Amino acid sequence: MRYPLQLSRSGRYIEGIVELAGLHPGTDLMLPPGQRPAVYEAKGIVGTETDLEVGADAAWVALQLQKSSRYWEWITKLIGDGALALAPGALPRLATKSASGQYDRLPLVEWGIGPLRVPGVGYAVSASDVARRFEAAHTPLSGATWAFLDAQITQETEAVRNDR
Repeated sequence: MRYPLQLSRSGRYIEGIVELAGLHPGTDLMLPPGQRPAVYEAKGIVGTETDLEVGADAAWVALQLQKSSRYWEWITKLIGDGALALAPGALPRLATKSASGQYDRLPLVEWGIGPLRVPGVGYAVSASDVARRFEAAHTPLSGATWAFLDAQITQETEAVRNDR
């Protein structure tokens, strides 16, 4: 089930619940809260995560919208109409699960904002997409995180070459 996003009174923040089967409070999401960009329909960065609370099979997410985004007015109207929801973007090759099917590690790297009525629970993101979006959002990441992303980009590039 997908839940509609809610808009704050100021119109600067949105929040929502995202169902994530196999998630638990101890799941390693790899990035600290407050760094993941919010992407509108893969058209561009429209905000940044400000808070994240993880529970069993779900997470509560708060995002700050960028008023400078060309989609700001459109998004706030659609959220006010109850028409948008969140979907998690992750690096699937790096996810690990326990024998019971719970995620030990889920590299959650962004939040997709899209239509509430369209089915879907999540999507895969490449490391190069992550690097571009974090740079576009001016999100501060540690040197270790950038090194991790660089290593993933190298692996993805090599995998594409090997597939040819």
